[in-house]
Amino acid sequence: MINNFIIAGNPFFDAYIESDVLGKLIFIGLIALSICSWIVLLHKFWLTHQAEKSSKAFSESFQMQKMNPLSLECDSPAQKEELNPFRTIYSILKRNTLELLNKNRHFGGNEHSYLSEADIEYVEGHLMSTITSQTKYLEKNLFILATVVSLGPFLGLLGTV
Repeated sequence: MINNFIIAGNPFFDAYIESDVLGKLIFIGLIALSICSWIVLLHKFWLTHQAEKSSKAFSESFQMQKMNPLSLECDSPAQKEELNPFRTIYSILKRNTLELLNKNRHFGGNEHSYLSEADIEYVEGHLMSTITSQTKYLEKNLFILATVVSLGPFLGLLGTV
């Protein structure tokens, strides 16, 4: 009986019950958009938290190895599964740099090798594409929030009319 009293006294439930089919569809649409928004927001919060936590751990391990930055190991399967944009960028940088240094050492004929400007531009191109893919992954599904923000007021206005 108390639940019926709470539902009956709630203006949202009264408006839903007294509305026609179009009004009920608008209510359901607004609730669905709200649920989608909260799901996206919570998922983005979780992704950001995971990326921040794992990036701090990577930064600490990188700072311990900063005298020899290419000696940091980050290719274990457990580390690949976690979300860490900086570790991904670092692994691409390390892989491409070591490949170029080995190639230059092999074709240069001496034990010391260096990166040319073309080599640095090559590595920079790979880094930029990796940064772009990491940004795209972190910003995935944000269009849903933009759609809800622009669609919500129109549904509310339609419901008012």
